[in-house]
Amino acid sequence: ACPKPMFWLLLNASRPGCLALEVGHRARVVQLVRRVAAATRGAALFGWLDAERHAHHVPVALRLPALVADRGESHYVFPAPLDRIPTAVDADHSPHARQGEAGSGDGAHTSAAVDASGRVTPAEGFVAAGSKGAAGGVAAVAGTLPSAEAYHNALYAPVLRWVRGVIDGTMPPTLRSEEPPLDNLAPVVRLVGSTIEPLALHSRADVLLLVHAPWGGERTAALLQEADAVARLWAHERRLRVASIDVSRNDVPRSLGVTATPALLFLRADRPEGAPPIDISAVSSRDELLGAVVQHSSFGIARPVDPEELARLAAVLPRLGREAGRLLDENERLGAEVAALRARLAAAEESSRPAG
Repeated sequence: ACPKPMFWLLLNASRPGCLALEVGHRARVVQLVRRVAAATRGAALFGWLDAERHAHHVPVALRLPALVADRGESHYVFPAPLDRIPTAVDADHSPHARQGEAGSGDGAHTSAAVDASGRVTPAEGFVAAGSKGAAGGVAAVAGTLPSAEAYHNALYAPVLRWVRGVIDGTMPPTLRSEEPPLDNLAPVVRLVGSTIEPLALHSRADVLLLVHAPWGGERTAALLQEADAVARLWAHERRLRVASIDVSRNDVPRSLGVTATPALLFLRADRPEGAPPIDISAVSSRDELLGAVVQHSSFGIARPVDPEELARLAAVLPRLGREAGRLLDENERLGAEVAALRARLAAAEESSRPAG
């Protein structure tokens, strides 16, 4: 593991048909991050990632370009969009445009502030590209960009403060989470980063949890199918919840101990706080999965009747009946042959006796 925080600048570097405006602004974002990296040289590592080619690494609903970081096992996202650019109004006219904060490294001007929780408060006249500013000016129109100096003056100090907060551990991590689904009524409950704690870690029911990611291949597809089947078999069992979570788009607690995907975990409702789940990822069949759930259940739930198995048995019964009839006929024929052989043997013995 890397001992230093790793910062990633996420860009749409390979999007076809980028407007010249977007390309120009992207260059300014790169220049800004390089400037911050120079100010923190030796304390962290910086890189960039093409978010179009590596979409599974991009946090959900992240507005690009964006700056993210990893420190240990914690993830961070700079809480303001980097595609915002200063309006045509001169940054020095803003009440926030004063000499940069102490320790910023170069006394840069800033028109935004970051509070203790990491929230960024844009200054007056700091709006998204193409929108109208507080003074009625237009932030950007097709084919134009405000000066790089104005852009850097607006964002350098907030970004540098956030980066230093990540480096020294004073910035709280960012929870990656999709929006909770509104219609979560499928047999397998879909969890997200913000719901895994109440619906899995602190559930009053046992939880069978499938932790998966898009790159899991055939094994993930097979386990998703088996989880759905198991959930349907126990559809009326309120003491068991079958759930899944996509870790490419959601963070999961380290207490789950997930080191690879897919992972199939069983969380007993009566387990002590902080106790690790039971890893049953090695199951190789539905029968084994059903057996593992019954074995580890907090409530002693009964093994369900599998309708598919009953249907297979019902389909086999006529064939078994025909096979049994054939075996009975064959047994009768063989019995007759044995009786005939015994009769012939008795007759031969009788005829071989000396007269007497």
